[in-house]
Amino acid sequence: MERPLGIFETAETLTDAAAPFNVVGVIELDTGISPGGLSAALERAQRRHPLLRARIVDPGDGWRYDLAGTPRIPLEIIKRRDASHWREIVEAELNRAFDLETGPLMRCILLVGKSGTTASELVVSFLHTIIDGTSAVNLVREILEAWNASASGHRLKEPEILELQPPVEEFFPPEYRGLRGKLRIARFMARQLADEIGYRRHARGTRRMKVHPAGRCRSLSRDLGGDDVVALVRATRRHRVTLNSALNAAMLLVVQDRLYDGAAVPLRNFNFAMMRPYLRPPINDHHLGSFHVMLRSTVDIEARHDFWQLASTINSQLAANARRGDKYLSLLTVADVMRFILGQRKMRMAATALAYTGPLKMPQHVGAIRIRGVRTMVSNLMLGPEYTVHARLFGGRLCWDQVYLDCDMDETTAGGITDAIFDLLRRMAREPA
Repeated sequence: MERPLGIFETAETLTDAAAPFNVVGVIELDTGISPGGLSAALERAQRRHPLLRARIVDPGDGWRYDLAGTPRIPLEIIKRRDASHWREIVEAELNRAFDLETGPLMRCILLVGKSGTTASELVVSFLHTIIDGTSAVNLVREILEAWNASASGHRLKEPEILELQPPVEEFFPPEYRGLRGKLRIARFMARQLADEIGYRRHARGTRRMKVHPAGRCRSLSRDLGGDDVVALVRATRRHRVTLNSALNAAMLLVVQDRLYDGAAVPLRNFNFAMMRPYLRPPINDHHLGSFHVMLRSTVDIEARHDFWQLASTINSQLAANARRGDKYLSLLTVADVMRFILGQRKMRMAATALAYTGPLKMPQHVGAIRIRGVRTMVSNLMLGPEYTVHARLFGGRLCWDQVYLDCDMDETTAGGITDAIFDLLRRMAREPA
């Protein structure tokens, strides 16, 4: 079976052609996992999900998914050296390209402790084209549930075999198709052009983000404690902004201070919107696929900008984007935009990017398996943002996973930016009402 890649799938595969574009997840476990049981769970998942059997081929008329002749999902077992060993594995996986024509577009590494009952980490990597945050969480949960059933002596049931879903744009509302859709796209592109002209005018004379010929992805993970998160959520409610807007404001202000010397400057940032609930019909969580979209906006940040004022501005921008339907229009144009940017290789797409997914829909216990943490990183590339983060709530904490390029900054600089963001969030959370 074959089908052509959709618009966003094409954009992500174009990105991967320039540099590996992978999603890497780490499931931190307080219990061991038997490699045999895990292997069986992976085989079951591959039978169930067509995109785990997919390769990406180009027979001459454009990229297509091909579901024939794909090998099994590779599983590598590595002796766990210490509690931080997984980070070394993650950084290698962020920089390690998939063989698209051979497949599969997922691989697994299990870090095992000295005995089968000690702490371990499961590292799962995917080509971003086949998965988003929602389906990744659901898939990992399926795999752990299958392993737990096998470890408990239960025979694994044959899975329901899912069908390969059409590209996301085929689920768009009618007003984004045909002539009406083209008119909306034209107005959207006019707004984007006006934003570009305004950005370049206001950015004249300020620091220019460097475009490096190459760089390796590095990772850094921090957690904001539960008491701080509770105080921060209460503060966002008082100021009538979302937690996502507050996190974006903190990122932009600290990046302005640390990388732009606190000068008044326009900065661009990316937010990520999940498309599944807005499709017709909605796409269920158990279907793998890249059903999300990147939304870029420009924020003029003043010297000594007020935190809550900036959070409110970002909140208003995101609300306006939603009213205009920018999530549909951005996706419909993203492949052409990526072709242009990758062809030029003269500009960084944004200063910051935040993928905040809210509370993680992952139980802390799956049978005998206890999950103590979940980490998620996405590869960056030389044209990507300087400071990029995937954040979520899990176990009462805000989990903050940063990916940066070693040609942009070192670990001390990256850690200093993250620590400053957390310090700012703590101060704003406890600011008198």
